[in-house]
Amino acid sequence: MTFDLSRSRRTLQIVIFALCGSCVACSSNPVDVVCTTDVVPAIVVEIRDAVTGAYVAENAWGAVSEGTYADSLQPYISNGYGTLQSRQAAFERVGLYSISIQHKDYQPWLRSNIQVTANECHVNTVTITAELIPNASSERLR
Repeated sequence: MTFDLSRSRRTLQIVIFALCGSCVACSSNPVDVVCTTDVVPAIVVEIRDAVTGAYVAENAWGAVSEGTYADSLQPYISNGYGTLQSRQAAFERVGLYSISIQHKDYQPWLRSNIQVTANECHVNTVTITAELIPNASSERLR
């Protein structure tokens, strides 16, 4: 009995191809996505003085809202010197948001129609820079 090596290779290739094809056909998602367990904010707001560019998030407060939903802006990122640069809200929640920020030395800051979408695992965080305009009385003190 003789053994045809080229025919055996061809048969093996067909079998491997068929198995691979059936694996893909059985999977609803042929590309496996591995998600982290991180909880991601929908919105991050960097809060600055509109005149000097200095970060003023430390003494600012505010909220994001959509319909009856509201969430307060919580501390997010500080620089290496301990200065709070930004605040975050609406963890893992898609939506069309409004943002309001208050600070005793600045005029109220408002933005609407901030769209947050999602990917396979988390929301796509939207980062906004809020440039707060100083109050007239605060401007005289500078």
